[in-house]
Amino acid sequence: MTAHVGDRCDACMIIHGYENVDMDGEWPLSASFYSNSFIHQDGGVFDLTKMATAFDVDGGGHAGACGCRIQPLSDDGVLEDRGVVAKDIGRNIDAWLTKWSSRSGQ
Repeated sequence: MTAHVGDRCDACMIIHGYENVDMDGEWPLSASFYSNSFIHQDGGVFDLTKMATAFDVDGGGHAGACGCRIQPLSDDGVLEDRGVVAKDIGRNIDAWLTKWSSRSGQ
């Protein structure tokens, strides 16, 4: 999946999986990040592993493509000790967008 928005197109995110899974057959709610490597020949302008490991210690991949599980976050983006619910998708996206816009992953 590649977006063509000129030289400023950085990456895309795809959310997939299911909430409340037992890991025996269904994939948990997860996010996959992809750098637009067709435009950014040097691997992108943001190290996507920073996004994948922000809340999920098992998240990872490489700078141009990586993924992680959706994590249970409070409204203010703090990791909580509970099961994942659908509202966590938006909370994770909001926290990732904050990281993305700060450019702390360059």
